[in-house]
Amino acid sequence: MSAVTFNGYDLSKLIKVHWDIDPEILPAVDDRTTTVGDRNGSLFLHRRIGERVITMGYTMLNADEAKRQELTRALNVSEPKQLILGKQPDRYYMAMPKGDISRGTKGWNDWSTIDWIVYEPYAHSLATQTADNKPYKDVPVNLLTDSGFESGNVPANYAWGDGKLLDRGLRVCGEAETLPSPMSKFMLQVGNYSSDSTLQQDQYAYYPITPVIIKNGETWTYSYYYATAGSATGQASDYLMLDDINPLFALSMGHDARNNSGGQTTWHRFVKTWTADRDVTVTALRFGFIKTSASPGWLCIDNIKLAKEHTASPWSPNPAEPEYYSETITLTNNGTVPTPLHVTAEMRSDNGFLGLTLDDNPPYQVGNPDEIDGVMYDPSQMLVPDMPALAEYAINDAKYQVIPPSQGVMKQQGSLQQTSDKHISAKDFGPTPSVKGPRGPAMIYALPADNEGNKGAKNWTFRVHDGFGSLRNKPRDVGQICATVLDINGKSIASIIMADLSRTGNEFLLRFDVNQKQVRLQRMTWKDWDGSGFTTHYYIRKSGNQFTFGWARDPKSYTYVCDELADTEAYYVSFSFLKWMDVPTPAYYGLVNWNFRKDMVDEFKNLPNYFTDGDLVNLDSKTNTLTINDYPDWDRVDIASEPLLLQPGKSTLGIVYSTFAKPPKVTVDFEERWL
Repeated sequence: MSAVTFNGYDLSKLIKVHWDIDPEILPAVDDRTTTVGDRNGSLFLHRRIGERVITMGYTMLNADEAKRQELTRALNVSEPKQLILGKQPDRYYMAMPKGDISRGTKGWNDWSTIDWIVYEPYAHSLATQTADNKPYKDVPVNLLTDSGFESGNVPANYAWGDGKLLDRGLRVCGEAETLPSPMSKFMLQVGNYSSDSTLQQDQYAYYPITPVIIKNGETWTYSYYYATAGSATGQASDYLMLDDINPLFALSMGHDARNNSGGQTTWHRFVKTWTADRDVTVTALRFGFIKTSASPGWLCIDNIKLAKEHTASPWSPNPAEPEYYSETITLTNNGTVPTPLHVTAEMRSDNGFLGLTLDDNPPYQVGNPDEIDGVMYDPSQMLVPDMPALAEYAINDAKYQVIPPSQGVMKQQGSLQQTSDKHISAKDFGPTPSVKGPRGPAMIYALPADNEGNKGAKNWTFRVHDGFGSLRNKPRDVGQICATVLDINGKSIASIIMADLSRTGNEFLLRFDVNQKQVRLQRMTWKDWDGSGFTTHYYIRKSGNQFTFGWARDPKSYTYVCDELADTEAYYVSFSFLKWMDVPTPAYYGLVNWNFRKDMVDEFKNLPNYFTDGDLVNLDSKTNTLTINDYPDWDRVDIASEPLLLQPGKSTLGIVYSTFAKPPKVTVDFEERWL
């Protein structure tokens, strides 16, 4: 006997079905055609699938009047309801009895039939299929942020193990011929390019992280990928740090020997697990190497993970990062016909636009794709519209911080010259000091008062145009130009450095500093200078606690936050021209122009966007309805948008949003359908 359930009622309690009900392969069809003149036959236009009728033979079980009335109540519906047939227990039809149900010729115990009419001629899956754009949701949570360096930014507030900064660098970089391919777009590189045999062998850099608390009895695993080259292929110098001086040995590689098989482009994974025997707090990450010789060497790091787990799981970004949410969802429809999607999108930031694409389906678009996040409200006064004459500067005053403290103290000596075209450069660097170190002339300019007689600028924009670069045939030339904005005490607020500090080849280093600490180091080659000369423009903009850096050869700008300097005012700017011992300086090495603007308002004006953080968008393609926060909203639905129908087989749902926004959290559900 085959079980049949209708509208939640098990009919097998009342009737016996005489055979397994097997709907026809295709229901009735209605072909639309037309004739064309005297042409033979017809021209096909369209096929419409009609209603499906499922015939079911049955007899009553122990029929009496009470059971007959119960069957009548079960079958008497005013609209289609779920019909589940025993042969297909995972599917249902939206059906209703056709009517004219009568007893058999010999009474209620005789054979009879029920015709079920299915106006929507599909079988639907009882189970709802779901998918989302969180590919890492089932992976243990990584407590480290930007652990794949996908922001493209060098870790903030990093420091070296000693103070000799020349010929080494910490940078975030992409793929290059001499480096391993990053796990995604970027990786971290720790390099020492010096050939000085007196240099400290242990070369490492470390940077603070959001503290991670490990409790006694918990099991944690720390892992990352590394690749090495040159003098970095020996022992590691990698630690999880509890503070500036105390490592967590139980989870650190320490000074173990690295695996360097496969060469410098081959990744190796370090993994270590520890069940804590005490409470600890991890505050910093350290990476480095013990130099095997005086030769240059480098270390690349990518996809770091610190998670509460017993074994190393695949790397995953932190849930707070954009990379945690993908921009596509892979969907599989095992049915035989297209099925409508129900899509829920939760905004994780302000957003102007949401677009959903599905294979050949027209995209569904809500909002305004041209919206921006906001504008900088920036009325200002130009305090220094053009570079002043050389006579207006103070020269070589040691009380001003003219290079970053991490580079030591530059001995300010020598003189400057200004050419007829007003360019300023070093005339000489003074005598060679007895102790190795940087030297050269520096000039300091006191910023004038504004139109209201007020000195000091809390918010400002500092623009510089300089010429810098070594000739291709003189790779050993070394030098640095540092442009710095100083507070009332002569301490550095922010600075930009253009440098070539390598004696082994031509290189160009662009460095940004905030609050006397490096926040970004960009290493370039001749290719980055694209034949347009050695001059470039760059700027620093301070707006409250935000410092934004930019330069002419990079379309992006870089913003860093320093709450400590939010109210600090600028009173001076300085320019220093560094020479290292008796090493020749670059051929192009001078200041072309600069200006300084006092910005009166430090506020970024956030413009209202169509979506705000937390907004919930629901698209029901079955009924073609759209709601935002449970209210119907068609005002900004693109006129060409159509309901999303998932075709049989595999498909990809694409998620599009404003460039300034975080990816939304998207969930999809659907019922598979069969003819």
